[in-house]
Amino acid sequence: MIVGKRQITVSKPKQIANLNLKITNKDFVKRSREGFTKTIPLIYRHGTIALGSFGYNLRDVISSSKARENLSHARGIILKIWNTAIVTPTLWMGNKIRGLLPEF
Repeated sequence: MIVGKRQITVSKPKQIANLNLKITNKDFVKRSREGFTKTIPLIYRHGTIALGSFGYNLRDVISSSKARENLSHARGIILKIWNTAIVTPTLWMGNKIRGLLPEF
């Protein structure tokens, strides 16, 4: 069997399937990570273009009082989730680990 420029000898057909599966999984994981980081700016760019084509001016939309209230509310929810689900458990775990380490 030839893979790329290398000759690989496989004694059992089952090993061929495993070899192909491993190569495919690594490629898929690499592509999915790259795709996610490219998707965010793509969504932002296309969303901005779509809103502009419908006649929305983003500066006017964001500067309106209703949009500011909505953004403020969303910011509050995000900060609450950040503080309760991420910061608090991380600090607790850090204190537990610090308690296990010897003091200098």
